Amino acid sequence: MTGRGAATRLGRLGLPHARARATAVLLAGAGLAAALAALGVRLAPRVAGVIAAWLAIAGVAAVAAWAARRVRRATAPPELGRLAEREGGGRAGSVVGVLAPPPRLGGLSASLLALADARAATVVERAAPGIRRALARGTRRGVVVGLGAAALGGALFVASAPAAGRAAAFWHPLRTLAAARMPVRLWVDRATVRRGDSVTVTVQVPAASRATLWTRGPGEPWRAASLALDSVGRAVRRIGPLEADVFLRASSGGRSSAERRVTVALPAFVAALELTARYPAYLARPDEPLVPGGDTIPVPEGTVIVTSGAASVPLATVAWRQGGAVSRLAVTGARFAGRLAPIVSGTWRLDVATADGGALEGEAPQLALRVVPRWSPCRCPAATRPSPCRCASRW
Repeated sequence: MTGRGAATRLGRLGLPHARARATAVLLAGAGLAAALAALGVRLAPRVAGVIAAWLAIAGVAAVAAWAARRVRRATAPPELGRLAEREGGGRAGSVVGVLAPPPRLGGLSASLLALADARAATVVERAAPGIRRALARGTRRGVVVGLGAAALGGALFVASAPAAGRAAAFWHPLRTLAAARMPVRLWVDRATVRRGDSVTVTVQVPAASRATLWTRGPGEPWRAASLALDSVGRAVRRIGPLEADVFLRASSGGRSSAERRVTVALPAFVAALELTARYPAYLARPDEPLVPGGDTIPVPEGTVIVTSGAASVPLATVAWRQGGAVSRLAVTGARFAGRLAPIVSGTWRLDVATADGGALEGEAPQLALRVVPRWSPCRCPAATRPSPCRCASRW
């Protein structure tokens, strides 16, 4: 076939370099794609960063494929033919013209074309060393650049921790895009706390790296606090100690959570306690108030301690306890009332249980009683009798 000799020789000269240069271009593209992937991993889970990184990677792949085809043209027979003409000192077109002969015309001799091809092959043979040197310089330079770009991109990719939890948002862009439309979630470990306690607030924002926690008290403006989210888009913040109710909400970008309220319960304590000693009828003595405390109070056998009071919070149960003895009182909301009829001496403790199960603040009220057996009536002179009388023969 016409032109086979020169074209074959040029093809053999250029083919290794064409492959090497195309590989170098693809290596450079891979390195750049790896660097973009590293950037995307670092930007994850930001939706804009993830999508932009993938679009850039796709663009780099397309450009690398186009450039690989372009560099093959630089080592194609027509280009090498021109290089052979310069290196061999031949006439311009003496080689290239043979590689791409004009259409057959009447009277054009095949033998003349074969002769021209043989001459072109001779020129190529003489110029082959120079062609190899020229091609080697460009190929060497391209391979070095390609390997360097691939190594740098690979190093950046490994340094970005592509297997970390945050990287999952980059490797699954469609899932990240869907997660970006999910609402912000906010929850607390307790909706009701006592004054001075703290609450743990958890904020979760899929496909986000930062969020804002908004807090305010009743009648106060909102206060913002920035939160750094972990690899799954979650942040935990401790708030307290709380002295009043607090309202909470979270936001990230254009998304926002529902508003939550943490109620600070009133401190639980016995707000009022009235104790009245109702003596037995045989003593014919009026009722007397008693004061709770650690001081021992003597009471005659048959005395009833009328108890009434109120707490600061709703109550579940109230009872006087002394050892294994229990005297329960009636409870209505935060108020309680009942009777205690002591039989033996001892210290009675008022056991109060709140409706929410919390403990009372401070020490429980107690009543130390010494039950005196029924004796003869007091014989102290009426004019000098103390009230109450503490003589041994009072009862």
